[in-house]
Amino acid sequence: MMAASIVNDGKLMEPTIIQRITDNEKETVYAGPMSIMRQVISRKASQEMKALMAATISCGTCRRTFRGYRRDPVLSKLLIGGKTGSINNKTDELHYDWFVGFCAEMKGTRKLALAVLVVHDKLLRARAQEFARLAMRYYFKKSPHQKSGSA
Repeated sequence: MMAASIVNDGKLMEPTIIQRITDNEKETVYAGPMSIMRQVISRKASQEMKALMAATISCGTCRRTFRGYRRDPVLSKLLIGGKTGSINNKTDELHYDWFVGFCAEMKGTRKLALAVLVVHDKLLRARAQEFARLAMRYYFKKSPHQKSGSA
């Protein structure tokens, strides 16, 4: 919800479980309501957070995972931002790795906010930001008639 508020200019959107249902011809037969709950931070603060989270992608903790995204046919059309983190459990047997972020079309209205949590045992495998990048590509690779207005 935090990332959705940032990508929506500080507006907290009401979470929905089902965004859209389509028939066999990809026509929308149901669209969930998109409603603003309240303004939780100012538009200016939201813009500053977008810039800081975009820096995480270009030169921060996600730079390796998102390397080359500006040449990617899907990701290059998006404003992408994120925040990463990690922590071990009390016994240090498990390592929790997370990514919270957003992406939005630079020339369009589609937006996505997402959070990914990965729990690793002794070996670190795919990191949370790698799954986030895959989810972003998949979501925006959809056909244009499956657009969504807000995250």
